[in-house]
Amino acid sequence: MLMLFITRKYNTSGATIGNMPKPAVTIRPLRLTDIKALHELFNIALDTDFQYFPPAHIAQIRRQNSRLHLLFARLRHRRQILVAVKRRRLVGFAFSSAQANNIGHIYWLYVSPDLRSQKIGDRLMQATLDSLKRLGMGAVELVTYNFDGYYRRLGFWDRGTTSQEGIELHVMQHDFKSSREGTRIKSKARRRHARVRRRLVRLPFLFGLALAVLAAAAVQVYYPAVIPLRVTPVPAARKPETAAVTPVQTPGSVEQVVSEQTFTPEQVTALAKQNYGASFQPAAHGVTYELIRYRTTDQNGQLITDYAGVYVPEGVTGAPVLAMAPGTTGDSPACSVSLEQPQIRDWANYRSYMMSYAARGYTGVITDYDNMRGTNGPQPYMVAAAEGRAVLDSIRALHHLPIAVQASNLRHVFIAGYSQGGHAALAADSLAAGYAPDLSISGVIGWGPVINVETTWAGINDGSTLEWFGPAILVGYEHYYGHAYPIENILQEPWSANLTTDVMSRCVDSVIPFWGTHPGKVYTSQFLADLKAGNLPSDLYGDLQADLDANHVVDLSNTPKLINQGAEDNVVLASQQPAAVDAMCHDSVPVDLDIYPKDTHYDLMVASFTNVLNWMDNVLAQRTLPTTCP
Repeated sequence: MLMLFITRKYNTSGATIGNMPKPAVTIRPLRLTDIKALHELFNIALDTDFQYFPPAHIAQIRRQNSRLHLLFARLRHRRQILVAVKRRRLVGFAFSSAQANNIGHIYWLYVSPDLRSQKIGDRLMQATLDSLKRLGMGAVELVTYNFDGYYRRLGFWDRGTTSQEGIELHVMQHDFKSSREGTRIKSKARRRHARVRRRLVRLPFLFGLALAVLAAAAVQVYYPAVIPLRVTPVPAARKPETAAVTPVQTPGSVEQVVSEQTFTPEQVTALAKQNYGASFQPAAHGVTYELIRYRTTDQNGQLITDYAGVYVPEGVTGAPVLAMAPGTTGDSPACSVSLEQPQIRDWANYRSYMMSYAARGYTGVITDYDNMRGTNGPQPYMVAAAEGRAVLDSIRALHHLPIAVQASNLRHVFIAGYSQGGHAALAADSLAAGYAPDLSISGVIGWGPVINVETTWAGINDGSTLEWFGPAILVGYEHYYGHAYPIENILQEPWSANLTTDVMSRCVDSVIPFWGTHPGKVYTSQFLADLKAGNLPSDLYGDLQADLDANHVVDLSNTPKLINQGAEDNVVLASQQPAAVDAMCHDSVPVDLDIYPKDTHYDLMVASFTNVLNWMDNVLAQRTLPTTCP
């Protein structure tokens, strides 16, 4: 059955447009002329936000949503596709359908990464809900992997979970207020659509489309509109009395325990061996894992929500705390550490690392960083203050978790970080006295840490494989500081044209194949020369030099520090570390630079495991610590 969608336009505040000026972003039904652009954006969405599915399943979704499939979806009576358009560019979409059981289903909701945090997704969702309500639906359901918090804010509640391709997903539902109202709307909608269809048959251009439909039916071809998931039935669930979580008003407070899992000592050992190999000694403890949402603050002091994983050894009291800041996993929400599935895409297998320390009696917490599971744009990548706050408030969150309070000594806290996380760990320690004076930091540990962001970036002139590092910095800094850089003076074409989308559409396992290992093909020759010279003049690069200087972490706290570095590291070069470590030496505070002569950036955490445990034991026992400071 053919259907012409009633076209209504919405501005970004959701109001129907009458005589108002034309909005920057328009929400409207899909037009036939949009099919090509929609298909292109749909494939970008698969690369950007849905990489938690196995590659074979992603390929299946692509096949099931070809241009022809999308065309026939556009023609189906109960299928709806709304798009967001800005200056003739299609920048977002929402796919939904009205089911025969009076429950609508939303299949896809997506906004281009460079336009997020502008409420476009909210407007697409509201327009979709309004449309489904007009079609007589009493409720709307959807399935999501990592945006359950976003949908709760929009009035959805958790019905339960389901599994697709081995991936656990949230099933969520939005109820309309009155089923009687829905029935009246449904009747009116049917009458309106009948009138429209009678008018449509008089339009000559529809004959071609009708012939296409008849031809498809004649050869018994069925074109599914969108089949993102095969959702298994979910047992009936009682709607919670309060669907939304009551906001918590202090940094470090726990907004929600999202999930909890218990692992036996044998399971802990098996997970630790994934990174540490067969020689890992069996775990003496089981571990309880909780995924939490906790409160932290942004640059304006406003409360925001981050995610963290908490690992608590069972049967232990007085466990010291290891707060881990992870290395770079990517800027897309799909690249969050708490979503890592190393059997599908291995970004470091952080669960294996955390389990290894929990097996040795440490309570662990590992943050996702700001925006990594949110909708507020890219993470503030390599912004020391933002990283530091996220780490410190993840430690504070342990004080609000009963299992952590019972098992841990929260006065003995070590902050550790790998690569980007080393930058975050040192930033957290340097911020702690002013931002979190309630915390007691016993020591700081870095593995191949970024200390001077500009020096690490400049390493691309000396063999570092970090061609992708600069683009991620540019996107993160522009979003955080609110000013733009003259990208054309920094990046060559085509990299300068689609910077935000390119950065936010890839996790760390795919950045080197995309950006390559030849800096001269990514950056302008002038920029490479200026970066190597350590001088980025503002007339060419705007505030970039000042922003890089602001994020050079020189941690002058009195906390002991252990910096582990692989001599064969081709990511954060070993030659960069002596000067960075020397800058942190003062007043006899022990700062030890421990070089591993045969190790790279990627095997350093395994190689140093025993030494790190011994160093932490020595700190807690107040023994004399080694230092490379003069």
